[in-house]
Amino acid sequence: MHVGSHSKIYRERKLRLIYRKIIIIVVFAMFVYGAFVLVTYLLSWKPNSTSIEGAYTIEPLSVINDIQSKRFLGLIRLNNKILFPERYARKILMTKFPRIREVEIEKHWDSITYKIIERSPDSLACVQTSPTLIFPLKECWYIDSSGVLFGLAPIFSPGIYTIFLIDSSPTNIPETLLPNKINNTFDKFIDELKFVGIHPTMVRYDGADIKIFVDKIFNLKTPLAGYIIFDTSEVTRESGYNEIIERIKLLMTKGPFHIELEESPFDFQYLDMRFADKVYFKFMRD
Repeated sequence: MHVGSHSKIYRERKLRLIYRKIIIIVVFAMFVYGAFVLVTYLLSWKPNSTSIEGAYTIEPLSVINDIQSKRFLGLIRLNNKILFPERYARKILMTKFPRIREVEIEKHWDSITYKIIERSPDSLACVQTSPTLIFPLKECWYIDSSGVLFGLAPIFSPGIYTIFLIDSSPTNIPETLLPNKINNTFDKFIDELKFVGIHPTMVRYDGADIKIFVDKIFNLKTPLAGYIIFDTSEVTRESGYNEIIERIKLLMTKGPFHIELEESPFDFQYLDMRFADKVYFKFMRD
């Protein structure tokens, strides 16, 4: 037998062996894929197995259903514990609903739970229309306690007194308006004011000063435009606002301001508390 014949036979055997290996690999891959599809199907979440907790003002179900209907490589649905894209789902929900502060996703064998924590409004950011008006507000947005602007709000929101004036409407929501917004000390200061008889209707903040518009002082009805003005740096320091509160207590009991207020509360325009050694005030007839 010639050497060429041996070479030909060897090549044919080698090719047959390669073909067999390819067939085995393909069959094995199909088996693995089929087993994987079967497992993901068995572990998939059936209808009505998705629960949502903590979504009180938003309705994210349609977005969640859309996320869970996505498919891996266009073939296998992601609504199962193995393939579900948790990070993607969290990102989409927080993008679609700026009011969401945090999303926790719990994946069980037969169900999935979305635990949503919504942002709570703490103050407002408002666009100013005219500096000559008493309340020159055009549009307002809610801000949470961390300084994040997250949604449209009515200009007058019950229970929310702090307003940050901004020059234009925000372009991206949620947006961090202030990295270090007025802190809890300010909230304590407002509570102290209420305790000593100052009834705020709205707070205007421009960085340096804080104007607190009031409708009552010491249980005396005042005009809506009347305000008390404070220095921001003093109000946001507990030692500073404690001193202010003590000075207000003195104003309640004696002195020209107390007399003027009792005689003509509706003539009250402003009380300026920005100076440590003096108090300035103005009534309409002054």
